[in-house]
Amino acid sequence: MEERRQTLIQHQESLARVFSVLNIEPWSREETAEFYQTTFASAGTRIATTDLEFLVNYTGGLPIFVHGLVDSVWRMAKTLEIDKDAVIRGVADATEIVEQKFLDQQVFNAIRSEKYRSILKKVMSGGPIDRFRRSEVTKYLTKEEIKVFDNFLQRMKKLGALTQDPTVRGGYQFPNRLYSLYFSFYSHKTSSQSHDN
Repeated sequence: MEERRQTLIQHQESLARVFSVLNIEPWSREETAEFYQTTFASAGTRIATTDLEFLVNYTGGLPIFVHGLVDSVWRMAKTLEIDKDAVIRGVADATEIVEQKFLDQQVFNAIRSEKYRSILKKVMSGGPIDRFRRSEVTKYLTKEEIKVFDNFLQRMKKLGALTQDPTVRGGYQFPNRLYSLYFSFYSHKTSSQSHDN
């Protein structure tokens, strides 16, 4: 988002005076869970604890995702009982919305590669993360994936979706939490689709 703001300001300097940048801290897991429970309860719906935990894990505490995900799950629910199917379909729907509204199209195009998608699933297998070590990920990659893993890392760095983690040798981090959450959504979505087929 900051990159887009800077681009706008370069074209029209007066915009710098119009927009105030607010840093909104992520919600805690408890705040996120409370929001989901309150929102669903206000509409007369219920959600199982395991499904609620799943939503909390895939939100990362970012209010914009919490709101988007609750809207998507609500639209996918067939009854007043929010079930696992509604949650999974809601995550898939929210992934597409995030992709369209917030992230760079070049990043989406890069992860369309089957090998890159497979690598991404393994990087994000535990849900949203802020950083990872190359050596940890390679333990789970096939020989074919290892051959393209460095290309994957370099491509994501070039696109600004990853940066070197200066605190850890062989470490990488997501410079923007949106990428971590999107990749986690995307990985879950593609995993769910492959299980359905």
